[in-house]
Amino acid sequence: MSVDCNNNTFTVEASGLFNNEIAQEFIDEYNRHVKTINPSDFYLIINCKKLLPVPEDNYPYLRKVIKMYMEANFNKRFCVVMDNSELFSQLMQLDTSNFLRYIFYDSLDKIMETIKHENNIESTLKGI
Repeated sequence: MSVDCNNNTFTVEASGLFNNEIAQEFIDEYNRHVKTINPSDFYLIINCKKLLPVPEDNYPYLRKVIKMYMEANFNKRFCVVMDNSELFSQLMQLDTSNFLRYIFYDSLDKIMETIKHENNIESTLKGI
């Protein structure tokens, strides 16, 4: 996880196997970081390109994480599309209404280009 105040981004890197053991550590770390920023000023970027499908017994934690992302009220939510279509299907089944509020890209670079463009527009509008 990282916070970039220059670009107003809060980036979460998710890879490998999501399980109950690491889920609580992840949630605690996420909450520590979110307390240091005003989420409405930041873009959330979830990079789960290398995340593996999630075992069913871990769904409650995954639902909790998805809900956490929505409750923080970030400016916008971006997601790097997963390499694994099974995982994408799982996420859509778990929480379609919230998951559809993300803007999906196939790379982190494309997300950063979009954010920089939006920041430039906002800066220009403030100067008018």
